[in-house]
Amino acid sequence: MSAIQTPSPQIEMYVDRVLRMIEGMGNVCLENGNEDAIMGISHELAGFVRFAKMNGDDTTFSKTLDAMFSIRESAPPRTLRDLAKKTLEQLDIKYQ
Repeated sequence: MSAIQTPSPQIEMYVDRVLRMIEGMGNVCLENGNEDAIMGISHELAGFVRFAKMNGDDTTFSKTLDAMFSIRESAPPRTLRDLAKKTLEQLDIKYQ
């Protein structure tokens, strides 16, 4: 089920593409040390997670969390990792 309540393969493909692009942008920003961009990306992903959760879209919810976790795992110790962790905790998600 998609966030628009339609089990469309095109929508699923769109969600996948958007998340891959966001994940790629996050990793590029990490390489460049752009903390503000990472916070912006994390904020937008958190909004995407809330929207999917509100609409009962477990697939999009799960895929979005995977993208957030991937960005967080790529972050260098301390600063960016802590910022990403705070973003996840705002969604009541605990991640070690």
